[in-house]
This record gives sequence, C-alpha cells and structure tokens, in this order.
Amino acid sequence: MTVAVGLAHQMVAYALPRLMALSSVSVGSASAVLAPFQITTAVLAIAACVTGAVGLRQRNAPHRAAAAGLALGASAVLGALVGTLGPLLVAAM
Repeated sequence: MTVAVGLAHQMVAYALPRLMALSSVSVGSASAVLAPFQITTAVLAIAACVTGAVGLRQRNAPHRAAAAGLALGASAVLGALVGTLGPLLVAAM
C-alpha cells in the first residue's frame, strides 16, 4: 500500500510543475496538494514498522517477512521525513 501511495505521489509531483505553469497555482498550494501523500505514506510506514517489530518479537515464528516489513517501513519513514523537511530546509536558505 505504501508503494502505491508513493507512486501516486510521484505522478502528482511530476505533473505539478506543468499544472502550475498552466494555471495560477502558487508554491504553497502545490505543497498543500502533496502533503496528504506524505502524511499517508508516513502513517503507513509507521504501521509497517510497528507490525514488523511485533512480528520480530514473536517466538517460534518466521522473522524474514517481519524484518523486511520493518526495514521497508523504516526506509519509507526516512523518505517521508526527507520529503517533508528537505523543501523546508531549501526554502530557509
């Protein structure tokens, strides 16, 4: 699910400059369009981290899928943080 949201986010992000050029959409409005994608990705990634950690704590259960979920969730959380904080840092320069 996180991957699907991420792909939709990328498609909207690629189309956004063209939409901004064709209309009078401001940069702030463009950020508002992308924010729900980042929030959804972060929530799903945190859920993946939690369920992966719970899966790793269970005894006598396979741990590979849980470890993969935890790793992919952590990667998505990091990506969401960079995607959110990166533009703010660039704007502050």
